[in-house]
Amino acid sequence: MRHIKLSTKPLELSDEVQENLTRTYINDCHKRVWNQPYIRKALLDMTHHKCAYSEVMLGENSSYMEIDHFYPKSLYPNKVVEWGNLIPCCKTSNIKKGNIDPAKVCLINPFIDAPSNHLIYIGALCKGLDEKGKNSVLYYDLNNIQFKKPRFDAIFRIKKDFQLLSEECQPTELVGDKLRRFTARLEAILESGQPTEPYSVCIATSIKNDLSYKRIKETLIGLGLWNKKLEKLDFGLEG
Repeated sequence: MRHIKLSTKPLELSDEVQENLTRTYINDCHKRVWNQPYIRKALLDMTHHKCAYSEVMLGENSSYMEIDHFYPKSLYPNKVVEWGNLIPCCKTSNIKKGNIDPAKVCLINPFIDAPSNHLIYIGALCKGLDEKGKNSVLYYDLNNIQFKKPRFDAIFRIKKDFQLLSEECQPTELVGDKLRRFTARLEAILESGQPTEPYSVCIATSIKNDLSYKRIKETLIGLGLWNKKLEKLDFGLEG
């Protein structure tokens, strides 16, 4: 999970429209007034089409987008279409969270909190650093096998790739076409930890802590081969 900058609410969701949709829901709680195409699009754009909690890509592998109400609509009907209370998420996290009231159980709000202050990744395992983090791991189901296995698989693959690159990272080999191929492979690995990618926080943490990557980076810097694109991708690991 990472902090998400809340965008300006869609123009279509004017104050008048918001009031009408809220009134409609209060009169009939079965009407999915929040499920407007313009709302869905704006939310997906904010998270790069990822679940705001688990970072799984929405629309892939049966992870269809749902809209979570951070403050549950059943408890806070006046917030049913309030911008900032609508969070794009996967079904797994949405079901697990259910009607938990953040006013009673502290949870990470990705629009307000910096999740890195409350969560840490140890390999593929997400752990809470405090009460808010521990609650979030539990109620967003962040260690569900649906999320943990692909995180583990990605970390394992990246570790192997870095080991191979580290073996090839020899000054006499880093010239011409060999250098271009080496750099392209390194860039591809770093791309997987960028904010637009699934499970990016977990993967970026693994990359930054990888000893082979640290050696590769130091070698390239020492040889003057650490270019602007690599620097940008390395900076992007910080989110």
